[in-house]
Amino acid sequence: MKRILQILVIAALAGVPLLLSRCTIGTDPWPGTLTVTAHSDLDEGEFAARIILDGDTTQYYTTHTFVDLTTGTHTVELVLPQYSMGTGAQSVTLTEDNPHAELDILMLRNRGTLNLTAVDTLGNQIAARVIMDVTSQGIITPVTLTPPTGTHLLQVAADLYTAAPESILVDVIHNGELDLEFILTAIEGEAYPVEINAQEEDGSPATGLEVWLDALPAGLVTPALVQVAPNSVDHLLELRVGYNTRAEVLIPAGQEGTYIWEPVVSDIELTVISTPDNLAIYIDELPTWTNTPHAFPLLGEHFISVAGPGYVTDLPGGYQLDISGNMEIEFTLTQGVDGVVEGCVATDFSLPLYGEEGVEMSLHQFRGRVTLLNFWFVDCPNCIAELPGLNQVYNEFSGEGFRFVTVDEWGDFDIANLDQFFADHPEYDFPVMLDQNYEVTTLYGFDSAPWNLLIDKTGVIRHLEQTLEEDQLRTWVEELINE
Repeated sequence: MKRILQILVIAALAGVPLLLSRCTIGTDPWPGTLTVTAHSDLDEGEFAARIILDGDTTQYYTTHTFVDLTTGTHTVELVLPQYSMGTGAQSVTLTEDNPHAELDILMLRNRGTLNLTAVDTLGNQIAARVIMDVTSQGIITPVTLTPPTGTHLLQVAADLYTAAPESILVDVIHNGELDLEFILTAIEGEAYPVEINAQEEDGSPATGLEVWLDALPAGLVTPALVQVAPNSVDHLLELRVGYNTRAEVLIPAGQEGTYIWEPVVSDIELTVISTPDNLAIYIDELPTWTNTPHAFPLLGEHFISVAGPGYVTDLPGGYQLDISGNMEIEFTLTQGVDGVVEGCVATDFSLPLYGEEGVEMSLHQFRGRVTLLNFWFVDCPNCIAELPGLNQVYNEFSGEGFRFVTVDEWGDFDIANLDQFFADHPEYDFPVMLDQNYEVTTLYGFDSAPWNLLIDKTGVIRHLEQTLEEDQLRTWVEELINE
C-alpha cells in the first residue's frame, strides 16, 4: 500500500494523469471480459439497449464487450424506452478459472390491454372480426388484446353491418387498460350471394387468396361464397396476398353470380423492401400501417421512407419517386442508439396533432427529411422570440425537404393559448403536437423550453440547442440538405 501511495505522489508531482482504474502493482486483478447482448420478445434480432453495469450509468449500449473487469460478481441492467427486462437485473460471476462471460438478455416490449366489444344499435353484442394496423387478427369480438405500447389503428368488420366509428386510433401505454366499443348498424336491403374463385394463368385453382369487401377483410379465402348487402349499391371486391391486391372487380348493385380471376397484379405496384425487414413504411410523410416488405398500388409522384426504433437509414434517407411502372426500392438501415444527444437516433414518439381531431403525428414519419424538432409553449417568452427566425428558414427550405415540427409541452392545457396565438399570427403554419401529461418532454429529459433538435435525413440528431439563431439554423440546414 505504501508503494502505491509513493507512486501516486510521484506521478502527481510529475504532472502525470492519474488513471487509477489502470494503476496496479503486482498481479493484474482485471482479467475479465463480459459481452452483453439483447433481444426482444418480438423477434427483432439484436438491438441497442443502454447497459448499466454495477450501477455505472456511463453510456454503453448492446452489443458491447466490457474488458479488464475484476473477478467477482457483476450486476447488469438494461434500459430501453418501451421495453423492460424479462427477468430483472441479472448477475454474472467472473472467476480466475472462468474470467470471460457472455450475457444475452431478453427485453420484453411493454404492453397494454385493449378490451374490444361490438354491439348493434340496441346494445346486443355482435361477433365482429378484429383488424389492427390493417392486419386481420383472426379473432372476433368480444376480445381482450395485449398489443405493444405505441399507436395502433383498430377496426372491426361484420357481414351486413357498418361500423361506427369506422376506425379508432388508440395510444397504448404500458400496463394501461382501455375499453373500446364499436356500434354496428345493420345494412338495409336484401343480401345476395357472390361466389368467388380464382385461377392461375395455367387454369389451375388459386386457393388461399384473401377476400376483401369494400376495403375490409371478409374473413374468407378463395374459393369463397360471400353474402353481399344491400342490393342497392355497388361493392368493391378484392383478392389479396399479404394485403397486396392481386385482382379486383366492382360488383354492380344486386348482381349475383360467379367471379373467376387470374391472380395478376391489378395496378402498377411499388415494392418496398429493407435490410433488415419488418420496419415501418411511410408514404408522403404519412404512416401506411404496414411494414417491409410490402407492395403498394401506386402511380405518380410520392415520397417513400422507412424507419424503425433505433435504426439509422442510409442516405438519402428517403426517395422522391415518379412511378409510371412497376418499381422496387430497397432501404438499408443500421442499428444505432436511441437517445437525446448529438449522434444518437432521435427517439420516436406519437402525439395528437393540434387542430386535427383524432389525428396523431409521429417523428418517424419525417424520416428522409431534414427536420427541426422544437419543444415550446405559448407562455414561454424565449420560445416566442425565436419563432420568427425558425419559421423564416422553414419557409425558405420547405420546398427542398426541410420540415419544422413542434411539440407543445403543455399539451391540452395550452389549446386555448394556441387558438389565440395562431389567430394573432396567421403567418405560422407549422404543425404542433400536443404533449400528454409531459410524457414526451420527460422522455426527452427536458424540464424547460425552448429546446431544438436538428435531425438529419437518416434520423440522427446533428445539433441540440436550447435556443437557435436564424443564421446558424440556415447554415446547418443547407449543409444537411446537401448531404
